[in-house]
Amino acid sequence: MDDYLAQFKKMLDCRNLSPHTRDQYASTITQFLDYFDTQLHKDPASFEWGEIRAFFDRLKATKNLSDRTINSDIAHLENFIIYVLHKHWDPTQVPKRKFDKYIPFVPTKEQFRTLLNAADNIRYKTMLIIMYSAGLRCQETCNPKSQSFLLGVPG
Repeated sequence: MDDYLAQFKKMLDCRNLSPHTRDQYASTITQFLDYFDTQLHKDPASFEWGEIRAFFDRLKATKNLSDRTINSDIAHLENFIIYVLHKHWDPTQVPKRKFDKYIPFVPTKEQFRTLLNAADNIRYKTMLIIMYSAGLRCQETCNPKSQSFLLGVPG
Protein backbone atom coordinates (compact mmCIF):
# COMPACT_ATOMS: atom_id res chain seq x y z
CA MET A 1 0.00 0.00 0.00
CA ASP A 2 2.88 2.34 0.78
CA ASP A 3 4.19 1.77 -2.73
CA TYR A 4 0.93 3.07 -4.21
CA LEU A 5 1.07 6.16 -2.04
CA ALA A 6 4.70 6.78 -2.96
CA GLN A 7 3.88 6.49 -6.67
CA PHE A 8 0.98 8.88 -6.24
CA LYS A 9 3.09 11.44 -4.37
CA LYS A 10 5.71 11.22 -7.11
CA MET A 11 3.03 11.91 -9.71
CA LEU A 12 1.80 14.90 -7.70
CA ASP A 13 5.34 16.26 -7.54
CA CYS A 14 5.58 16.01 -11.34
CA ARG A 15 2.42 18.10 -11.66
CA ASN A 16 4.03 20.88 -9.58
CA LEU A 17 1.01 21.26 -7.30
CA SER A 18 1.14 23.37 -4.17
CA PRO A 19 2.07 21.57 -0.93
CA HIS A 20 -1.45 22.14 0.43
CA THR A 21 -3.04 20.55 -2.66
CA ARG A 22 -0.63 17.61 -2.51
CA ASP A 23 -1.53 17.07 1.15
CA GLN A 24 -5.26 17.08 0.32
CA TYR A 25 -4.80 14.56 -2.49
CA ALA A 26 -2.56 12.34 -0.35
CA SER A 27 -5.03 12.41 2.55
CA THR A 28 -7.84 11.10 0.37
CA ILE A 29 -5.68 8.39 -1.17
CA THR A 30 -4.32 7.33 2.23
CA GLN A 31 -7.89 6.85 3.45
CA PHE A 32 -8.76 4.93 0.28
CA LEU A 33 -5.75 2.63 0.61
CA ASP A 34 -6.48 2.11 4.30
CA TYR A 35 -10.10 1.22 3.49
CA PHE A 36 -9.02 -1.40 0.95
CA ASP A 37 -6.37 -2.79 3.30
CA THR A 38 -8.26 -2.92 6.61
CA GLN A 39 -11.89 -3.23 5.53
CA LEU A 40 -11.81 -5.12 2.25
CA HIS A 41 -8.44 -6.91 2.66
CA LYS A 42 -7.64 -6.61 -1.02
CA ASP A 43 -5.37 -4.81 -3.42
CA PRO A 44 -6.84 -1.51 -4.66
CA ALA A 45 -5.87 -2.42 -8.23
CA SER A 46 -8.60 -5.06 -8.20
CA PHE A 47 -11.30 -2.56 -7.21
CA GLU A 48 -14.92 -2.84 -8.20
CA TRP A 49 -17.08 0.24 -8.70
CA GLY A 50 -19.46 -0.74 -5.90
CA GLU A 51 -16.52 -0.79 -3.47
CA ILE A 52 -15.53 2.71 -4.48
CA ARG A 53 -19.10 3.97 -4.04
CA ALA A 54 -19.19 2.26 -0.62
CA PHE A 55 -15.90 3.98 0.27
CA PHE A 56 -17.40 7.41 -0.42
CA ASP A 57 -20.63 6.56 1.39
CA ARG A 58 -18.58 5.47 4.41
CA LEU A 59 -16.42 8.58 4.19
CA LYS A 60 -19.48 10.83 4.15
CA ALA A 61 -21.10 8.99 7.05
CA THR A 62 -18.07 8.66 9.34
CA LYS A 63 -16.44 12.02 8.67
CA ASN A 64 -19.63 14.02 8.06
CA LEU A 65 -18.16 15.54 4.90
CA SER A 66 -20.06 17.91 2.66
CA ASP A 67 -21.00 16.91 -0.86
CA ARG A 68 -18.59 19.55 -2.16
CA THR A 69 -15.73 17.86 -0.26
CA ILE A 70 -16.81 14.42 -1.46
CA ASN A 71 -16.67 15.71 -5.05
CA SER A 72 -13.16 16.92 -4.46
CA ASP A 73 -12.20 13.52 -3.03
CA ILE A 74 -13.75 11.80 -6.05
CA ALA A 75 -11.48 13.90 -8.28
CA HIS A 76 -8.45 12.92 -6.18
CA LEU A 77 -9.31 9.23 -6.48
CA GLU A 78 -9.90 9.61 -10.22
CA ASN A 79 -6.33 10.89 -10.59
CA PHE A 80 -5.01 8.01 -8.50
CA ILE A 81 -6.83 5.39 -10.56
CA ILE A 82 -5.76 6.90 -13.88
CA TYR A 83 -2.13 7.82 -13.10
CA VAL A 84 -1.11 5.14 -10.60
CA LEU A 85 -3.34 2.13 -11.24
CA HIS A 86 -3.46 2.93 -14.98
CA LYS A 87 -7.12 2.02 -15.23
CA HIS A 88 -10.03 3.69 -16.94
CA TRP A 89 -12.16 6.01 -14.81
CA ASP A 90 -15.89 5.71 -15.48
CA PRO A 91 -17.71 8.84 -14.22
CA THR A 92 -21.06 7.06 -14.58
CA GLN A 93 -19.99 4.58 -11.90
CA VAL A 94 -19.03 7.19 -9.29
CA PRO A 95 -21.17 10.22 -10.06
CA LYS A 96 -20.39 13.61 -8.59
CA ARG A 97 -22.80 14.70 -5.91
CA LYS A 98 -25.19 17.57 -6.31
CA PHE A 99 -24.96 20.32 -3.73
CA ASP A 100 -26.65 23.59 -3.02
CA LYS A 101 -24.84 26.70 -4.07
CA TYR A 102 -24.54 29.26 -1.37
CA ILE A 103 -24.27 33.00 -1.44
CA PRO A 104 -21.50 34.32 0.79
CA PHE A 105 -22.48 36.53 3.70
CA VAL A 106 -21.95 40.23 3.05
CA PRO A 107 -22.54 42.52 6.01
CA THR A 108 -24.83 45.50 5.61
CA LYS A 109 -23.35 49.00 5.83
CA GLU A 110 -24.66 49.29 9.39
CA GLN A 111 -23.10 45.94 10.39
CA PHE A 112 -19.84 47.05 8.80
CA ARG A 113 -19.87 50.35 10.71
CA THR A 114 -20.35 48.43 13.96
CA LEU A 115 -17.40 46.18 13.12
CA LEU A 116 -15.26 49.14 12.08
CA ASN A 117 -16.01 51.00 15.30
CA ALA A 118 -14.99 47.93 17.30
CA ALA A 119 -11.51 47.93 15.74
CA ASP A 120 -9.14 49.92 17.92
CA ASN A 121 -6.10 49.85 15.65
CA ILE A 122 -5.71 52.02 12.52
CA ARG A 123 -4.10 49.09 10.69
CA TYR A 124 -7.12 46.86 11.33
CA LYS A 125 -9.52 49.63 10.37
CA THR A 126 -7.63 50.14 7.11
CA MET A 127 -7.68 46.41 6.36
CA LEU A 128 -11.41 46.23 7.09
CA ILE A 129 -12.15 49.19 4.82
CA ILE A 130 -10.11 47.68 1.99
CA MET A 131 -11.78 44.28 2.44
CA TYR A 132 -15.30 45.68 2.47
CA SER A 133 -14.90 48.18 -0.34
CA ALA A 134 -13.06 45.76 -2.65
CA GLY A 135 -15.08 42.67 -1.70
CA LEU A 136 -11.96 40.76 -0.65
CA ARG A 137 -11.76 37.70 1.57
CA CYS A 138 -9.61 37.71 4.69
CA GLN A 139 -6.82 35.70 3.04
CA GLU A 140 -6.78 38.01 0.03
CA THR A 141 -6.38 41.00 2.32
CA CYS A 142 -3.68 39.40 4.49
CA ASN A 143 -1.67 38.18 1.49
CA PRO A 144 -1.98 40.88 -1.20
CA LYS A 145 1.02 39.53 -3.10
CA SER A 146 -1.05 36.54 -4.18
CA GLN A 147 -3.59 38.96 -5.64
CA SER A 148 -1.07 40.99 -7.64
CA PHE A 149 -2.73 39.93 -10.91
CA LEU A 150 -5.57 42.28 -9.97
CA LEU A 151 -3.20 45.22 -10.19
CA GLY A 152 -1.47 44.02 -13.35
CA VAL A 153 1.73 43.45 -11.40
CA PRO A 154 3.74 40.29 -12.06
CA GLY A 155 3.46 37.94 -9.04
